[in-house]
Amino acid sequence: MLLSPAARAVFPYAVEAKNVESLNVWAAFTQAAANGTKTRLTPLLCIRRNKQEPLVILRLPDFLALVAERGVL
Repeated sequence: MLLSPAARAVFPYAVEAKNVESLNVWAAFTQAAANGTKTRLTPLLCIRRNKQEPLVILRLPDFLALVAERGVL
């Protein structure tokens, strides 16, 4: 998905979404990172399987930066 510059300013993430029963998380996250390389977006992986809550996966430094922006750290 291509985002406009205005959209990237509000939502600076390269999202990869997977809805499968079995998943190689590392390979899926690598795909998210590759999607964001050209656009310099932060990779974000959304995963879900049947009868389970969806999860979001970020790199630790990206998560800590997000928390710091909220003034928590």
